[in-house]
Amino acid sequence: MDLDFLAIALGAVSSMVVGTVWFRPRVFGNAWQSLTGVDPNAPRTPAFTYTASFVAAAVTATALDLAVIAATGWWDGSRIALALVTATTLWAGFTLATSAVHYLFEGRPGRLLAINSGHQLATLMVMATILGLLTR
Repeated sequence: MDLDFLAIALGAVSSMVVGTVWFRPRVFGNAWQSLTGVDPNAPRTPAFTYTASFVAAAVTATALDLAVIAATGWWDGSRIALALVTATTLWAGFTLATSAVHYLFEGRPGRLLAINSGHQLATLMVMATILGLLTR
């Protein structure tokens, strides 16, 4: 398996860009802040928070690249289409399903689940697009 480290790095960077846009006040930032009581622009430990977020995004991009490599070994089709389908499937099966269980037991609002899981879906779609376009 040949990981594409440039695509993975760009995928990690794209995660930070998507998050910056997603949590802008006029997008979902105000709603998210009112539901969580957290200011997305003022983490308690900014250096750690942003570094850990970037590392987590790099892990996600690497896992997605590995999953797309596996998918291209099983199915025919364009790499970008396989990347998008793989990302959507993994999001629905792992991110959304797992988060929904936590939110139900924690009594957290469905609107917060929609904002957070929607952010993850958007992030994965951008990562999948990058991986689909840049890798063989």
